[in-house]
Amino acid sequence: MGTKKPSDNNKIRRLPLSGTTKDAEEYLEAWEKLARPLCRAFGWEIMGFDPGYIFDTDGRHSITLPSKVIIQISEVCTRAEKAEAELAARVLAETDKEEE
Repeated sequence: MGTKKPSDNNKIRRLPLSGTTKDAEEYLEAWEKLARPLCRAFGWEIMGFDPGYIFDTDGRHSITLPSKVIIQISEVCTRAEKAEAELAARVLAETDKEEE
């Protein structure tokens, strides 16, 4: 994602799901990880976050969503990605059986 590393390493930062950290890398990774399924699903990019998210939707427009919504959408996207991968594996296995 295109976010920059926070410069103040002594600052206590709020993590999106729960807890806090002073580690800038952990902070960035936690916020970005939560939004990755949504970015993949819609082709968006993160412009900013904490306490909510700002996404670039198409290079000209942006959308701001609260973290709670991102958590819910990300869970749905993740479940959909897993289901799609499982279906693809089953289809591949069936195709392999048919070729034998």
